Amino acid sequence: MKNFEPLNRHLLVRLCTEEKKEESSFVLPDDYQAPKDPYQVVHVISTAPDCSIDVESGDAVVVERSQIHTLKVEGDEYHLILQNHVYGVLP
Repeated sequence: MKNFEPLNRHLLVRLCTEEKKEESSFVLPDDYQAPKDPYQVVHVISTAPDCSIDVESGDAVVVERSQIHTLKVEGDEYHLILQNHVYGVLP
């Protein structure tokens, strides 16, 4: 993965994996997906120079899932979130 520097108040983040398989006594279609929580925990990789919130690389933050922008550039995938869409930092 190449270095990607976020700009314009964006944070470059890494998505947390959240695989939870629960056994069910109901038969569901193979392509069924349970509704996802509207919020997601992500880890900050880097921040834009003009970012005004106090987060550092490695911090876990809560964001709205629909506000995560995924960019695919030259075979690499990057996830960005605007600083205004960060709800809080987890300890």
